[in-house]
Amino acid sequence: MSLLEKAQLQSDAALPQSVADYLIRLEALRGLSPRSVKSYRVALSGWCAWLEERGMSGPHEADRLDALDYLSRLQKGASPATVNQHLSALKGFYRELLRKRQLEVSPFADIRSRKRGRKLPGVLFEPEIDQLTEIPGEGFYEVRDRLIFELLYSTGCRVSELVSIDLDRAAGAGRIRVTGKGNKERILFVGRRAQEAVEAWMPLRAAALDAAGGSGIDREALLINRRGGRLTQRGIAFILRKRMLETGIEKKAGPHTFRHSFATHLLNRGADIRVVQELLGHSSLSTTQIYTHLGMDRLKDIYSAAHPHALRGEREGVKSEL
Repeated sequence: MSLLEKAQLQSDAALPQSVADYLIRLEALRGLSPRSVKSYRVALSGWCAWLEERGMSGPHEADRLDALDYLSRLQKGASPATVNQHLSALKGFYRELLRKRQLEVSPFADIRSRKRGRKLPGVLFEPEIDQLTEIPGEGFYEVRDRLIFELLYSTGCRVSELVSIDLDRAAGAGRIRVTGKGNKERILFVGRRAQEAVEAWMPLRAAALDAAGGSGIDREALLINRRGGRLTQRGIAFILRKRMLETGIEKKAGPHTFRHSFATHLLNRGADIRVVQELLGHSSLSTTQIYTHLGMDRLKDIYSAAHPHALRGEREGVKSEL
């Protein structure tokens, strides 16, 4: 069993008080999502369990050699991204101990993140987006699913933001307020097709809620299932998989792919990268810049396929330009 697997198994084990306090602080003061807090818990509990196996009573006894040894063993069963995630959690925890003056030096101080290759996110081409959003029919499922895809593509929102939209936040002139990562609120702009989808959905939503009655209904949620309950992220992923099969699109894609496509298509059509950054809710411009690479790769493909000299150069194996 790899160290990563052991860390995941240890995630619900009893934690030192300092670690438990830190996790509470993350959730209460920093506003991290339950999923993010869970990843911190796995990283910290795995580290504490490993220290215990080595005869240490807690994280205060670890030194730099322990930290390097742990990361070295962890990376044998984990990707560089996962190792970096654990490293970030451990650095954050020890920064908290330093802030409280419970420690003089962090064992993870100056340890750099592991290098990893850049993995470009997948995108859907504009005709593929049209295929997915142009759902025939005016019934409950057809209108709702059309709205889901239109909102994902029109706003570039995260699927977690989409399912959290309440009716009162969707009532506006082409705008929706959502709460994103870190409890940061931002405004999403809704395009004409998405606005029309919202208008078509409202009577069907109201009728479904009236028919459902009883417990379990959510009158505040914009997107609901047939029983009146709020749609979940998993539910939307299932709806998309079903639609992908219906359209015959074999590309690997999930709800988040709409967000990647939203950003890429805007940049390809000349939108300023800082505007796209604001629309996506990225705190750092470097996070948004990955989409410029997607755009350049697409331009390169078009150039290589269409330009006569580019084609001739590839055929003749030209190595230099005169």
